[in-house]
Amino acid sequence: MGDKERLKALIREAGQLLEDRNSCHTRADRDALADMIARAERALKGEKVPFTRNREFFKAEEDQEICFACDRYTMAPMAFEKGKVYGHYGLKAAVEWFREQDMSKWPMGKLEERRQEILERSGALLEKAQYGDETGAYGLAERRALQAQIERLSAVKSENMPESRFCEILADTVNAFWDMRFSQRLQSDERKKPVLLLTDKERNELPGRIDSHPFVKAQFDAIKAVADGETLWESKTAYEQIWEKRGYPELNASFRIWGDTGRVVNLIVPSETRKVRISFRLPAVENEENGLGHIWLTDIRLFAADGPEVKIPNRDFRLTDRQGEASGWQIQKKGKAFCRTEQDEEGNGSLFLCNPTGNDEILIRCEDDLPISENCGYTLFFRVKQDGKLHEGLLAVLDFLDERDNVTGHFTHTFNRKSVLPAGPKALSMQCSAILYELNRNPEYAQKAKYDMLTFLNDFCQGAEYWMTFNERPEGCDAYGAVQAGRIMCAVASTFSLIRGADVFSVEDEAFFYGMTDYLMQYCLDMRDRLSMSQKRAQEGSSNWQTDMCIGVCALMAVMPDYPNRKTWLYNAAAVLEAQLSVNLNDDGSWPESIRYHHAALEHFASFARIWKQETGEDWLLTTRLKEMFRYTIHTLTPAYVYFDGRTGTPPFGDHRLSGGEELGIYGVYLEWIGQTDRKLADEMYQAWMAAKWPVKALKGESVVLENLLYAEPSIYRIGEEHTLALKSSGDFPDSGIYVFRNGMQKENYLAVIAAPKPIGHGHLDTGSFLLYYHNYPVIMDSGIEGYFDASTQWHLSSYSHACLQFAATKEEMRSLRVPAGGMINLNAGNYSLDRGWLDVPRIGQVKEVSIGKEYDSIRMEITHPCGREKGIHERTIRFRKETGEVVIKDRIENYEGKILFSLPMVMKSGIVKGNLVQAKGYYPLKMEIEFQSPTQEITLDKGRTTPMFPSESDTPMLLYVRAQVRRKRGGSEDPGKRK
Repeated sequence: MGDKERLKALIREAGQLLEDRNSCHTRADRDALADMIARAERALKGEKVPFTRNREFFKAEEDQEICFACDRYTMAPMAFEKGKVYGHYGLKAAVEWFREQDMSKWPMGKLEERRQEILERSGALLEKAQYGDETGAYGLAERRALQAQIERLSAVKSENMPESRFCEILADTVNAFWDMRFSQRLQSDERKKPVLLLTDKERNELPGRIDSHPFVKAQFDAIKAVADGETLWESKTAYEQIWEKRGYPELNASFRIWGDTGRVVNLIVPSETRKVRISFRLPAVENEENGLGHIWLTDIRLFAADGPEVKIPNRDFRLTDRQGEASGWQIQKKGKAFCRTEQDEEGNGSLFLCNPTGNDEILIRCEDDLPISENCGYTLFFRVKQDGKLHEGLLAVLDFLDERDNVTGHFTHTFNRKSVLPAGPKALSMQCSAILYELNRNPEYAQKAKYDMLTFLNDFCQGAEYWMTFNERPEGCDAYGAVQAGRIMCAVASTFSLIRGADVFSVEDEAFFYGMTDYLMQYCLDMRDRLSMSQKRAQEGSSNWQTDMCIGVCALMAVMPDYPNRKTWLYNAAAVLEAQLSVNLNDDGSWPESIRYHHAALEHFASFARIWKQETGEDWLLTTRLKEMFRYTIHTLTPAYVYFDGRTGTPPFGDHRLSGGEELGIYGVYLEWIGQTDRKLADEMYQAWMAAKWPVKALKGESVVLENLLYAEPSIYRIGEEHTLALKSSGDFPDSGIYVFRNGMQKENYLAVIAAPKPIGHGHLDTGSFLLYYHNYPVIMDSGIEGYFDASTQWHLSSYSHACLQFAATKEEMRSLRVPAGGMINLNAGNYSLDRGWLDVPRIGQVKEVSIGKEYDSIRMEITHPCGREKGIHERTIRFRKETGEVVIKDRIENYEGKILFSLPMVMKSGIVKGNLVQAKGYYPLKMEIEFQSPTQEITLDKGRTTPMFPSESDTPMLLYVRAQVRRKRGGSEDPGKRK
């Protein structure tokens, strides 16, 4: 059966299911299936995707839309397959799901569970509902109908009633619940063109706010600079490129159109390798007679996972020899192939490669064999300008050699990425232009915002299609994920709401826009009922991805009141978000992911809460635990550090990095709102914001830029004297696993320890590690994270880069725990520690005792051997003397015989080892001593890369690592103590 016939059969099957009135389905279930039938029928009639495929991420088949309508990938909440972060949807999965929702086929136990679920949800809705004519009010008739259904369902005795009748009453109650929800008066119901985040009063006050608040004026100036960064002609030209109305000769004359590999081309160097030979080849199949046969190449780089990058001579082809060819590169030409060096008006160099015919081929090779380290990860990077899609692509080849020039291995990467005018920056520029239109009503800004928005959406939808079709990143690019979709949908909603009244949308423009937003809605959610189920079920398996996806759906629905079934989409998405704050948020107020992701989730939750209050009048600061997310991290703040201009920050555990507190930028936006209900919290937030010297949310496309004009004015904010923030030692965040000890002085000694009771999302393998400041200077520090996907990721994630104690890996463990190396996407610690003979520590630890005193603080934790408790137990006790900053670490090892490794990453410039003593000098006027009080086998010093956190002359800043090895023998239980 062909794809078309298969889809026809599914449509018939789905239609019969909808017509079958003997089954017991809710109206929400039927609406969800009807939506999928309608989409499938449109595909069957030949309706194509609502965007162009000018990026050519893949070659679409003739029946591409039909296959998509039948089956695709999804990350929508509640759709996960067991053990995975994705599932399948489409009409095929919708039919299977719909059959499973037939309550007449359910056992009585499941029916009883569903009864309790809907009774609880209905009771909660009736309890909080307000009635009347104001925004957020519900209908009285719908309330009475739901109450009647609740009474009927509560009175049902399942053992005395036919199951079919029980199911009907149950379905009727769910229907009444949805009717009640639909009766709510939304602000956007009353407005044809609502504006996101701004009430009419706030819109009228915005110009005066900018004029009277210097802090907000600075934000406006930055927004205006972005809006004025491109002309209307440039925005229109980029829009026309998606329709291929302008060719590359015209575009190249006006724009610098370059692409690059990104930081995703990763490789592991084979054992015994000492050198690498780098070459690039444009194969003969790529030639001008047969299509495209030329390409520009420049900026070739090779980044190391844990050290400085490999220096490639003349990597940007600026230098030439006497013959005018690229200095430092050998050129091998076959036939009439040729190359030449070029420089643009700005002095940027490149190498132009060309094969005129199919008999020609050109290869370039770096003249020098470059030193490289065995068993280490590297990331290959280069920039390319490619005037279209090649048949196969440009080949980058790395040949690995030993000290005698014998080949130890090869690595090949094929690059075939069409160069286009970049669409990514338009997610920012569209918002900035829309804001300028709102403020000065200049129609050019509205036109630019429209062109940029449509250009960006057209580009993004192509990446979304690729991901939903193949369940992978297009060309290795992470910018098209569903989490990004949710964020940019908020940006789109803000932009559209600000310019919709400008009369710049033609009928075709609006149809183009609605088609693409509908496509992204499918990417982030579907119409299956999440609202009437328990909060636990609604959010099960979801993470920050689904947070952003659902917020994006809500944002669009808040500004598109004419969108079909928009309340179904809106309430389903909001149900997941409310459930996440109720169920998924840790008891200590921390988001169950790293601090960086806590603040990312907080920023987007806060935006949504403002949208929701505008739409419904409901204040999530009062009805949910959102405030607790603002409160979290205030008491973890790091000392004010001179390298970051005296700014405070947050401890860089997990997927985070030490900074000057940029993550606190969201605090200034919501001070005034939070102050209306909790002035103490608002004042503490202000003081944390002030300690970081008033950072602001970065101007970027994935945030709602309009919020940058809603900041409190620091110069006029006044805190209550009774709310003075006094930071003290704290063990109040056990769920996040972060424990903070400090002396609370102006010159602060500060110790932070990580030991989480359950795995933290985007956490590192760092259980038991710690950070230490002395007099506001970091002396022991986590290396942080530089990016998601390059080779350095494995270094930063591994225990080898942290202040951890590691067990030696046996030969059997080396074999069983090894994971496949390399790949374009690199999101785990891989074999970094294993390649050096050590096991990574587990992701969790059990804190046994925390003691906070006047002079000393201490923590004791237990960390099991990563292969099981029976293999060994590590007990770590850390004692911190507040006044002096002295730290004593006592490690006890039980049930283990073999080597152990203690690592200590120091923010030190140099050091020496004297027996069991290590002495080090810092970048600032600091000295440090580490004394091992028990015998050690070997103490060495080495270096490992870090994020910038101290003055460094090198492009790659490096922490100084102490590595101490000890062999454990049966009978003893103590391992060395260590002392600063």
